[in-house]
Amino acid sequence: MELFLLFLEGALALFFFASGASKLFWSREALSSILPHALDFSNSGFRALGGVELAASIGLLLPIFIGGVEMLAPLAASALVVLQTWKGLLHWRRTRNGAYAILTFLIVSGLLVILWGRLGPYPL
Repeated sequence: MELFLLFLEGALALFFFASGASKLFWSREALSSILPHALDFSNSGFRALGGVELAASIGLLLPIFIGGVEMLAPLAASALVVLQTWKGLLHWRRTRNGAYAILTFLIVSGLLVILWGRLGPYPL
């Protein structure tokens, strides 16, 4: 189970690292073809969202490589659950696209598995 949690943390961290880095380093206008709701945010708000995703992805990855910071992964996962739920509701309200809803559900489910595995009744 520990190996599964490490794999899940790594996969979600890479996903959020790519998402956060794209929001930080590309303009909203460049991403508007992929993310139509990007133009609804200000530049600073869009970059802040990317910064939070990038920081949380590092928080998911850091305990894998550095011992002694095991509580960082559940904290990052809980922040990403809140963020991803908010983004999922935003996507649904703006587009009514079922693919976004399914992707959001899978990501939040993976983050909740990490939380349960690290903080649950039998933490690993």
